[in-house]
Amino acid sequence: MANEKFPDDNLDDDDWVSKTQRKKEVDELQDMGEELQLLSKGQLAKFNLSDKLQTAIEEGQRLRKREALRRHRQFLGRVMREEEEDDIALIRRGLWELKNAHQSNTRVFKELEEVRERLIQGDNSDLGSVIAQYPEIDTQKLRQLVKQSKKEVANNAPPAASRKLFRFLRETQEGTEGEQED
Repeated sequence: MANEKFPDDNLDDDDWVSKTQRKKEVDELQDMGEELQLLSKGQLAKFNLSDKLQTAIEEGQRLRKREALRRHRQFLGRVMREEEEDDIALIRRGLWELKNAHQSNTRVFKELEEVRERLIQGDNSDLGSVIAQYPEIDTQKLRQLVKQSKKEVANNAPPAASRKLFRFLRETQEGTEGEQED
């Protein structure tokens, strides 16, 4: 009996994980599975999920009864544990990005508003900095919209050109981001 080895005896201290830690990991995977169930089909398509996980999520989206949902939550956790660690990391990152997309969009919106105001209130150096930041920008259209916006401000007219300038800046910025992702 003294020489009998237990299955965990050959594990290093680095490999040992407490029961509490394992439960936290299982709960986190179940929570991620529930979050995935709440997404639309279009949002789910962006995740590139395995067939088994995709099927499990679709089944869970059809369930309505409390007990069935509870059991399915556990099943989703089990399916998630079978996924590769890299896939789980990608899912975790995708869910985080979905949650924080609004904050990111708000920040970009405010930055573009500031750029527009600097263009309208400022001089040609501000125009040059925008052209330097977005080398692919249609400079003629930019100058035209800035000129029209300045005229609107001077005449206390409705900000139609100012809105057009903002849309133009946003489209240019989105076009630049799209090129960087490719």
